[in-house]
Amino acid sequence: MRGIRARTVLGATIALAIALLAGALILRTQLRHSLYSSISEEALTEAQGVAALVSTGHFGPVLASRQSTTQGWVQVVDNAGRVVSATANVRELTAPFAPIGSSTGTSVRRLAGLPIDTGERVAVAAVPVSSGQHRLTVLAARPLDVADASDRRLLVGLLTVFPILLLVAALTVWLVVRRALRPVEAIRSRVASIGSSDLSQRVPEPATDDEIGRLATTMNTMLERLQVAVDRQR
Repeated sequence: MRGIRARTVLGATIALAIALLAGALILRTQLRHSLYSSISEEALTEAQGVAALVSTGHFGPVLASRQSTTQGWVQVVDNAGRVVSATANVRELTAPFAPIGSSTGTSVRRLAGLPIDTGERVAVAAVPVSSGQHRLTVLAARPLDVADASDRRLLVGLLTVFPILLLVAALTVWLVVRRALRPVEAIRSRVASIGSSDLSQRVPEPATDDEIGRLATTMNTMLERLQVAVDRQR
């Protein structure tokens, strides 16, 4: 019985672990995608708003951030790589805080190690714009530290809850299987105690119409036949 219980508990625990792992991976992937996409969209929206302002030509060397509720950095860079306008928090930088690249279209990237942050990653949007005869590029960045911190908290929570759920599930399966196999153990014990000199004993029949109940009925029918056969021989 212990072998059956152990195999059942092991199989159920492995199946649950696989299901929990798959669910955790899906949850974390969806959350990361949602958080990073939201911050990247903020950076892109900021860059597009500044690009609309730059296209009119009405902008000065210092830009005002349009999204004051979130820390961010904005630069307007010409084709020669010179910074012609920027928000106050990066006004001292004379070079672009992120590589512009060779692409002439709008792009959003996630970068780390830039001179505007403290080691955390940032989402950087680059939007090309024309102002008169000049071709400029607007760079807007938003920190990803909130998304990274949320991802770390989720990972720690999953690693904490995961073994607890497995332990509770394994214990529950063990108790359920133990209770389900208790009638089988009673049948085995009774059969082991029946000797050839006394075949009048019968195994206990559980009040359930299942495999174990039918097994007990079959055992009692067999014992009755054996008793009849032995009585005839005597």
